[in-house]
Amino acid sequence: MSLERILFFSLLIFVASCDNSENQEDNALTDLENESHPTMTEEKIRRHVEGQLSILPTEQYTIEQYKEHLDTDDSVDLVITVNLLSRALKEAELENEVSRREQLGYMGNYNFIFYVDGKTKTITSPIAVPSSPHVPLKVSFASLTSTVHKDLIVDFRIRRSSYRQFYTIRERAPIKVSESELFENLGTNDFKPYYVEIEDWENEVWKSIAVYEGKAENKLIPELRDSYQVQPDIKRSDKLIRRWYYSPKHLKYYLRKDEI
Repeated sequence: MSLERILFFSLLIFVASCDNSENQEDNALTDLENESHPTMTEEKIRRHVEGQLSILPTEQYTIEQYKEHLDTDDSVDLVITVNLLSRALKEAELENEVSRREQLGYMGNYNFIFYVDGKTKTITSPIAVPSSPHVPLKVSFASLTSTVHKDLIVDFRIRRSSYRQFYTIRERAPIKVSESELFENLGTNDFKPYYVEIEDWENEVWKSIAVYEGKAENKLIPELRDSYQVQPDIKRSDKLIRRWYYSPKHLKYYLRKDEI
């Protein structure tokens, strides 16, 4: 098993244990201003983000906003991503662990998403996406679980590998419904690209998620730090690796037993 996968699964276990101890309700919806008719402003959002993540006035960070219709009401919702690369670098320096942290891709909770419900103007607590902070989260949208709204897609990097998470919105908060690899070991002789495609399935409203073997050019990249700026152009092959099916009852994608 590659170092990326070990780091990835270790952090998944850690985050899951924290979620269980603090409960899902800690993804808590917070009224931006506790007003009867709250308004959404840049200042209010930044104040919430900085308070939730304990960002000091002197700390550098990047914040991006993405608008899309993500639930069943008629409002446009907002997804916010926050990247704390400067914090990751500073913590490594203060702890005299620059060399080790660099080797591990500065893995940790330095990339976050927030969700703002367009109708109620409530905002979630930070949702950590454990990853390498040299690469900010990449957000996109697609219709997965419904034809009346889009769902959230988040791509992230762990060292030389990349993964994709799929979320749907329930009760004004994102719920992760599936995850897939995009590529592994970029810039090495063990490079493995995958092509992830959202496909219609029979007569169902929801879509399936198909993972194919991918094809992409791969150049050797000796230094890990140089791989962060490279995004391979992956093409689809005809070889299907797996197909995920959606369960509305469990709000999760699953593999069929006869296809494993």
